[in-house]
Amino acid sequence: MTRKPNFAKCMLGIVVLALLFIGTFAVTRAPLASAKKSALSTTTTTSANSPKMVALPGARPLTPAGTDSIFSVFELEGDIDDNPAGAPDDWSTVNCGGGNAQIKTGVLHDGLGTSIFTGGGSKDPELLASWKHKDGSVPDKDEIINAYAAKYAGSPGGDDILVFGADRFDNSGTAFIGFWFFKSAVFAAADGKFREGPLATDPLSAHQVGDVLVIVEFSNGGAVATAKVLEWVGSGGSESSGTLNDITGTAVLGSVFSVSNGQPQTIAGSCSAWQYTPKGGSPGGAIPTNAFFEGGINLDAFPALAGSCFSSFMVETRSSTSVTATLKDFVLGQFNTCPEVSITKTANDTSICAGETTTYTYTVTNPTTFTLTGTVIDDNETPATADDLDVTNNCAAIGVGTAQSVSLPPGDTTYTCSRTLSAGTHKNTVTVTASFGGFSTSATDDETVVVSANPSMSIGNFACNTTGFASTLTATDANATGATLSWTRNGSSFAGDVASIDVTLPGVYVVTATTTAGCTGTASRTVGICTTCAP
Repeated sequence: MTRKPNFAKCMLGIVVLALLFIGTFAVTRAPLASAKKSALSTTTTTSANSPKMVALPGARPLTPAGTDSIFSVFELEGDIDDNPAGAPDDWSTVNCGGGNAQIKTGVLHDGLGTSIFTGGGSKDPELLASWKHKDGSVPDKDEIINAYAAKYAGSPGGDDILVFGADRFDNSGTAFIGFWFFKSAVFAAADGKFREGPLATDPLSAHQVGDVLVIVEFSNGGAVATAKVLEWVGSGGSESSGTLNDITGTAVLGSVFSVSNGQPQTIAGSCSAWQYTPKGGSPGGAIPTNAFFEGGINLDAFPALAGSCFSSFMVETRSSTSVTATLKDFVLGQFNTCPEVSITKTANDTSICAGETTTYTYTVTNPTTFTLTGTVIDDNETPATADDLDVTNNCAAIGVGTAQSVSLPPGDTTYTCSRTLSAGTHKNTVTVTASFGGFSTSATDDETVVVSANPSMSIGNFACNTTGFASTLTATDANATGATLSWTRNGSSFAGDVASIDVTLPGVYVVTATTTAGCTGTASRTVGICTTCAP
């Protein structure tokens, strides 16, 4: 039997298709202002500047050409297991000693009743100098047990991708979580304030333009995740305070992603760094459903964040997704994604004599936890010229080429080279330039070596007396060093600091000149019996 089409259903189908087309156009038309295009993942994103866009957790939109998907480097699907094992990573590898992250925080553990926000100024739109903390309790659903973050280079374009996660003590109720990435170092200092170091004497922390806050609402007990991205701008922002600007809509859908666990997660017993005890459970118990949260962001998808690097990472629980929400618990750790480098240059002796060898020692210090790529160039007293020296290549002259690029692992890397310098004062400056993840930095140091000239001695012709022996020897310092003289005859001391000596016996006469810098020069003359007296 042939069924006649239902007209109402046909019309409904046409309307649905039209809405899907319009919705897709609205989502994908956002401009890609970064040279590196954005990555796509799946999240519901809502901002004051963009329409509400809904995606089912776990659904992955197609990745536009030229972008790196967050999923290219990490499994963000609501569980902790690297399954199947290998790339891309998951938290079971990253948090337990493995994985391919360029940088990671490791597991930042926070005990119950510790490190909570206090004071009315402790809110996201306020200055960091006004934030305060103490030990104390918050509602169980807001207690963070562990937090973690990692940085990856996306594939295939190398986009900067950050992934982050946390687990909480109790899975009841809706959770609101914020993930901060600070450009400056931020520590919960001993005096209850947030400072650039852990001591009460350290300077107070301050926001920088480009600090990032990802606010995630895990509604329905955590089953549905909604994320928005805020940038600290200081003033003129879209939020009521003006210090924060909602930039969620400036990147294509999927450039930020968040999800929670749909089923309990068991941490491997061998992963001693990741300790978790659920409410009402025993140590090492499984993370209950909707008590584990993870997310990721492709920084290069957001024009305001492309090319950003950070120093510290914080996870916070909050009373709502409002930027002015009361902040509850937090976990804070250092997450340095910026290259840092320093260098020292020393000489084995800074005051030498001509002809002696100077050995320079160059020590490059990489204080980060990741390997940098860099060059080390000595200017050879004349910066940016063909006689510059490649320190990493035995101080060979670079000429019209470029210095070789080398790996600079964490810690100290030392190079040495020996050179023979001419007389004079030599001040050479060395520059190390190091890069990581598209960011670069440099540092310099110099050393001054004074090379003193050696006396250039000679002894003039001698005159004979009537008895047939030489009567006078005169020494001359061609370099006019003002040296102190001493004489020997046949190896024995003969005279002190005089330029001319009278002699009555034959032999080998040697004059030695010594400068105040300890440089020496000698000359000798053999005196015999004259058979014919002549000048």
